[in-house]
Amino acid sequence: MGLLLAAVLVGFSVRSIDQARLWATPFAALEVAAGRFPDGSIAWYLRAREAAARGDVDASVAALEEASARAGSAHPNYVVDTAFAQIRSAPKFRAYARTAAGNRLSYVQDRGLETQHWLRVQAHDHLVREEFEAALARLEQARRVGGPRDAEVLAEIEATRDLLLALKRGDPLPTRFRHRGAVPADR
Repeated sequence: MGLLLAAVLVGFSVRSIDQARLWATPFAALEVAAGRFPDGSIAWYLRAREAAARGDVDASVAALEEASARAGSAHPNYVVDTAFAQIRSAPKFRAYARTAAGNRLSYVQDRGLETQHWLRVQAHDHLVREEFEAALARLEQARRVGGPRDAEVLAEIEATRDLLLALKRGDPLPTRFRHRGAVPADR
C-alpha cells in the first residue's frame, strides 16, 4: 500500500511541475491553448503576434481576422501588445484596428452594457478610432458609474484631456498615448 501511495504522490508532483510551467511566462498558457486547439482563436492570435514580429502586416491582420472570427472581440490586446509595435502605424493594421474597434463598439452598445468595465472598453475603442471627444464622454460616464477601476478611469480622463488639449494646440501627442498604442505615434 505504501508503494502505491508513493507512486501516486510522485505522479502528482510530476503533474504539478508540468502545470507550474504554465505560469513561467505571460504567454505560456496561451501557447498550451494554441497547441491543444491549433485552429482556435488563441492560436490565430499567436500567429498574428509572430507575423507582426516579422513585420508581415498582411499575415498579421489576416490572423487577427481569423482570431476575431472565432472569438468575436475577445482579442483587443493587439492595440497595446508590444509584439505589434513595429506594424502599429501601417495603414492596413490601423484600418483593421479601427474596424475591429467599431465592431466591438456596436456589440457593446447593442447590448446596453454600461458597467465601468464596458464603458472603459468603449472609451478605448473610441481612442483607437481617433474619436477623442466620444472617448472622454465614455470615461466620464465610467467615473460616474464607479467601480473597481476608479483610479485608472481618473488617470485615463486626465490623459484624454491632455490629448485633446495637445490636438487643439497642435502640439505633439502626449507620450503615454504613443507608448500604449491608443493613438498611432506618427499622427
